Amino acid sequence: MPRVTVTELQHYRLETLCELFGASISELAPSLQYLLESRVLEVVPGGTVYLGDIDSSGDSTQIKPIYRGAAEKSVEYRFRFVGVVVHNNYVIRVVPKYVASSSQEVCELHMRLALRALRTLGNQQHLIPLFGENGNEGEVNGIISVSLSLLTDYLTNGPYLSVSERLGSENGETDWCRTIENQSPIFAGSFPIYFDPVKRLRSRDQDSFMRRLHLAIVQAASDTLSDLGLLDVLELPRLQGISAGLHRMGPTVELLRAISAHDRIEYGVRNRQLLSMFTAFLNAANDRYTVGPESLATFGTSSFNLVWEHACGIVFRNELDEPVVSTVAQGNQRTRTLRELIDFPEWHGSDYFGHFSVFSGSTLIPDVVFVERSTNPALVILDAKYYNFSLLRNAGVSGAPGVADIGKQYLYSIALRGAREALSIKTTKNCFVFPGVHSGVRNLGEVSWGFLDRMGQEKIQLRSVSVEDIFFAMFQGSRLEADYLRL
Repeated sequence: MPRVTVTELQHYRLETLCELFGASISELAPSLQYLLESRVLEVVPGGTVYLGDIDSSGDSTQIKPIYRGAAEKSVEYRFRFVGVVVHNNYVIRVVPKYVASSSQEVCELHMRLALRALRTLGNQQHLIPLFGENGNEGEVNGIISVSLSLLTDYLTNGPYLSVSERLGSENGETDWCRTIENQSPIFAGSFPIYFDPVKRLRSRDQDSFMRRLHLAIVQAASDTLSDLGLLDVLELPRLQGISAGLHRMGPTVELLRAISAHDRIEYGVRNRQLLSMFTAFLNAANDRYTVGPESLATFGTSSFNLVWEHACGIVFRNELDEPVVSTVAQGNQRTRTLRELIDFPEWHGSDYFGHFSVFSGSTLIPDVVFVERSTNPALVILDAKYYNFSLLRNAGVSGAPGVADIGKQYLYSIALRGAREALSIKTTKNCFVFPGVHSGVRNLGEVSWGFLDRMGQEKIQLRSVSVEDIFFAMFQGSRLEADYLRL
């Protein structure tokens, strides 16, 4: 399958997309229209889509626009998505927007990092809404997602484990329900004694149908990811020779019927999950090979900003909900979290009974806050910004947080003043953290706001940090300390 690498949110003219996909306008237009309808692709605001009915010559001037407006070739498109899309025999890899390099090596590295981060956060902690094949976040049951889940589970837990049970009086686990139901005990005082308890013997069936079906499906899943060129990107091995092939197991309809029947008598948690994945894979594989040009398989998200935010929160050990502050209230000492020390807005009013007040249900919540425990302790407040930030003398600033973001970052410091006093900390370090493809940390400067500076507030530092450092620390479960940022 032809493989295309594009960058999230980068603007692409139609001519550029045709060149990347190696197709003419008439050949590419149906795929672009399908990607637009699936919300993987979008028109840059202000442009007009001119895909539709194309004459045999491929003349774009004869194309009827999908949306109202003049059909202009100046229209631009962008992918609002990070991950892998498979459609109409194209494998489209969309790298995060901070990957501006045209180097194939850099793109491959950050594609692997992005997909591994999605697997870590999306599948294990359910923090990231993955992009479903129908364009809806969270509804993921397509061929890529299911194949990935099956292969990951198999490499971690091995093949389907079928357990058969046999009742008897030999050595084994006592089945007390059947023993009490079928036998009369002899009492020694108040204690019942059963001389011939019913035993339950369990044995593993190494050649059960479901076990063989599991191996066949896992090998088919591995073949599918290999055909799409995704095994290397996903850093997974190719599985071969573990099964004679899924086609030898029988027609899909019969396999689905057998899975449904077995599901009624299966009570093991993992086995039931596997049966659901078997069904999803067979249905997805059937859709992929029968729908053709109308099919869409994805693994990714349109919310990669959440990946960056959660990754930074993990590696810098967000302590917002950690009990770190000891306070005394009404003579009782208790340990409170930083979140509990942030005041809520309070509404005041009056009625027939007099004055009253009501607290708001929400308040300021910083992205990442933790205590820097060193010879000069500080309260560190971070805001992970998924922006392509740039500050140049002649070009000015671009990709910068807005006024509201700057104001909130200052307010976080003010809101946490009580926590700082309770911890006997005098210093606050405030920082915007941007992703970068470089190594280490780059000091991009700082942002200040005169009237807040005059109130004694710390300026907000600007740091671009290595995506590799952040993601690898998350994968390894290690922590980055505040001195990494050189604040």
